[in-house]
Amino acid sequence: YDSESFEVTICPPFTLLADFINRFVNTKIKIGSQNSSQFETGAYTGEISVDMLKDIGVNSVLVGHSERRSIYNETDTIIKKKLNLVLLRSLEAILCVGETLDERNNNKTSEVVTKQIIDAITDEQNIHNLSIAYEPLWAIGSGKTPSIEEIIDVHKSIKNTLKNTFGIKNASKVSVLYGGSVNQNNSKEILSLEKVDGVLVGGASLKFSDF
Repeated sequence: YDSESFEVTICPPFTLLADFINRFVNTKIKIGSQNSSQFETGAYTGEISVDMLKDIGVNSVLVGHSERRSIYNETDTIIKKKLNLVLLRSLEAILCVGETLDERNNNKTSEVVTKQIIDAITDEQNIHNLSIAYEPLWAIGSGKTPSIEEIIDVHKSIKNTLKNTFGIKNASKVSVLYGGSVNQNNSKEILSLEKVDGVLVGGASLKFSDF
């Protein structure tokens, strides 16, 4: 594919990371991790540190995925620590943000997403290595997606938050992706939206022909 037009990053389970890295060496495909530890070093049995990931050749890390927030109760404080470590090690970070169904029904989507971004990112961070993925929690794996208008509104809000925090020049270097039941039926329309820079694909990526 034309790497000047778009990038592809695959985030397999930890047990397959080394295999994927070896398989796609010297290709345009990047390999990312689905998660990383909030701790830099120490006795944290079962945790995978950012340094471990970097040592085997991982390019990027997902931070704050909706399932990490909702199932593992990762707070904004934990997510900030993880993001700091990923960017400090000069890896690319994909920060996931999104609201619950109750928050959407109470018209708090913009408020919630803005807070998640501001609480995670600091002025000292290298946001040139940062992407933000908007993935509403209620849309993950449900087959449901926000309306086109709602996707545009949230992406516009995210870009405005970045501009207000880092300035127009720096904010323009942050890709804003949409995630949440992206599939072969809706991806073309979503990718055609002006404010959407890419997509974060979940279950639909497991079927090669669909992806």
